[in-house]
Amino acid sequence: MWLAPRMKGLSLLIRRMLVSVLLLTGCAVSVLGPTSFTARYMSPGQSKVGVVAACASVKDIAFKDTRADKFLAGSRAPETSPQEKHPIRLKGYAIDWVREGVNATFHRAGLRRSNDGNGRVLVQLTSLDLIELQFNNSEYFARVLLDVVVYAKSSKTSFRVAGEGKNYGTPGDALNYNETITRALDEALRGLIENPAFGQSLCDESAP
Repeated sequence: MWLAPRMKGLSLLIRRMLVSVLLLTGCAVSVLGPTSFTARYMSPGQSKVGVVAACASVKDIAFKDTRADKFLAGSRAPETSPQEKHPIRLKGYAIDWVREGVNATFHRAGLRRSNDGNGRVLVQLTSLDLIELQFNNSEYFARVLLDVVVYAKSSKTSFRVAGEGKNYGTPGDALNYNETITRALDEALRGLIENPAFGQSLCDESAP
């Protein structure tokens, strides 16, 4: 009977050694699960954005999240088993992150805001899809879809813009999540600014 404790200890040692080998060789069993983070707009740094027409100005900007689940950001899964999805949720409101990005981008694009501006803008977050595929590190992918409506006194102009972002790094990292979704948002907003029709729609001098 004195062999039993020794065999039990040896079995535990073997299991620990096996786990260590798996971790070192990149074959570790996935420990992914649901996670959450706070969406924050990351500074675009030196990335370029176009400039709107000099006559463009805006009176105010409204924001709306039209998604059914306003706290769902996307999903995460092992790279070897992508069907094993776990939710990535938001701790706050995604529309606050969109607001930060829009205000920063409009400012960089030279879009003036004043009480006598030429139009009102409604920015709607139509979809946000963040995907994390994890092996040792994680690959991150994001897609953002915005519907933007410009209201002038004599017109209403709608724009739909989409953007994608990619990243790579530590699994489940909030910074990686935010960098990825911000890259997607920046690309969508860059497409809006670089569309001449957007700037011209805010040059209507008869706007309310």
